Amino acid sequence: VPYGNRGLAASILKNGGLLCSEYIPGTPAEPWRFVQRNRLIAALSPATVVVHAPEGSGALITADFALNYNRDVVFHKAGIEIQSGTKTEGLKTKKSRLPSAEHYLAEGAPVIENYADYVRVMENPPGTFSVKDRQPELF
Repeated sequence: VPYGNRGLAASILKNGGLLCSEYIPGTPAEPWRFVQRNRLIAALSPATVVVHAPEGSGALITADFALNYNRDVVFHKAGIEIQSGTKTEGLKTKKSRLPSAEHYLAEGAPVIENYADYVRVMENPPGTFSVKDRQPELF
């Protein structure tokens, strides 16, 4: 935990939260470690809420991890507002192996505006709002 965040870390633990890392204390933050951190976030979370997914975004990498863990992917309305008949820049992604935000939405990823919307989405069985062609066959 960075020194400036020690108070926050203590508060998280005091209130029953979890601090989780694959690294020993004092390991410096490096940009490539953010992808590894997001892998853990996707694994430990029931759903990934994408608020903004710009080109080359870690948000889409995290969404991809979530799908691999059979977690739902949800988009916040703020990231997909329609302006002048076109979607905002936040939905454009560079060509990569990752699905684009448009792909998630076309496959039925829900769009939420607030926490009440999120709660309604999470009332469905896990994996309900994952991209269909990525779902594993169970039987």
